[in-house]
Amino acid sequence: MAGSTEAVPLATFASHGFSFRYPASWRTRTFGLSSSFSSPLVYLSNEPMHHPCVHHHFGHGETSVRCSRPLDRLGPGGVLVSWTENGSPTWKFADAKGRPLMVGGDPAKLGTSLEGCPGLGAARGLDLVVKRTGAESNWYELRACMAGPDPAPNEEAVRALITSTRLVGSAR
Repeated sequence: MAGSTEAVPLATFASHGFSFRYPASWRTRTFGLSSSFSSPLVYLSNEPMHHPCVHHHFGHGETSVRCSRPLDRLGPGGVLVSWTENGSPTWKFADAKGRPLMVGGDPAKLGTSLEGCPGLGAARGLDLVVKRTGAESNWYELRACMAGPDPAPNEEAVRALITSTRLVGSAR
């Protein structure tokens, strides 16, 4: 944290072809969800999370499933980070918004946006896209939503997480 003299204890996540470090006080959750174009890989938060999908059972054996996020609303100082693996034949890295940078050896773009945080009560949002090497229409995406009153420490932790990210098979 800015001006802090004590190191924040870190934990490591490693799965799905990438790894990163994050504050040990945060928890990770995976739910084994996927769809045709997007698969959530992991969620991280400093708040308790619930399963993001609700099943509705109708008569005659019919069921519908609606999935959202594993948090309904962020509390003060709360953070929710999601990593997804995405693919779409129409997606182009050149069209992604944000400042260019490299993440784990692969081209990426980082922007600030609350687009991925509707209804969460976030004061700050970060959106990172990482182009997947050798897969022109595929990317990883990190979305981070941070609540006030001071989102800066959580934003700093998310930026450190991004810096620590390593991808299997990256360009390096």
